[in-house]
Amino acid sequence: MYRAQNRFPEAVQQQLEESEVRLYDREVKLTIGLLHEAERCTERRWFQGALALTGTHLIAYAKQMELFHISLQEIRDRHLKFNADNPACLSVTTPRQQGQPAMEVRFYTAQAERYRSLLEG
Repeated sequence: MYRAQNRFPEAVQQQLEESEVRLYDREVKLTIGLLHEAERCTERRWFQGALALTGTHLIAYAKQMELFHISLQEIRDRHLKFNADNPACLSVTTPRQQGQPAMEVRFYTAQAERYRSLLEG
């Protein structure tokens, strides 16, 4: 059953309860934008969501829709970039794919720097 306080689907919530969770934000504000040729975002949309980092996976949802549920190894393989220049914002940028713009997701969390250091370390 959906619980507003966690923003994860029930199946994902159960998976988290059985995992080693390093960081967990049940309620985060986030923006999603597409980066086109000039590295500029033409439109950015706001959502409510959740973000978690386990010993093996990065999991992020917006409005019960999966954004990321990928292993830490796959993060490196996909060449995701992390930035926490703003101490309250973790920025995740996906690379461009053929015919598709890059996507930038900004998670507004007080733990932004901790997420970045664990993901890059």
